Amino acid sequence: KKVPWAATRMTQGDIRKLDFSEQMFDIVIDLSTIDHVSTDDLDKVFSEYSRVLRKDGILLMCVWTDGVFNPEGEWSPDNQYFFSRDIFLPKFESKFEVIKNESIFDLDEKKKLLCLVGKKK
Repeated sequence: KKVPWAATRMTQGDIRKLDFSEQMFDIVIDLSTIDHVSTDDLDKVFSEYSRVLRKDGILLMCVWTDGVFNPEGEWSPDNQYFFSRDIFLPKFESKFEVIKNESIFDLDEKKKLLCLVGKKK
């Protein structure tokens, strides 16, 4: 069975402005990529993920979160950020219906790798 071209081609880009057509994918997978953008850019990223997903498309992501608000200081794409769940989850839920929300790994009692599965609204 032949797979779609997108499954066989690798690209590099900026998740804040994806270089794909609207409604191109059934699923978007983000494995600890979004935690390299600033909190101010979360809305942009979720809008881009929603834009490239087809109707009822699925977003699967793993993201590091922190149980308490942790100001980022000066942003750099090389840094990894631990978003406050109180800030991150409402931004996720603005574009996606949560199907699954589960902490799958604890770095310590506060920092958790959160696995989210959402359906495009």
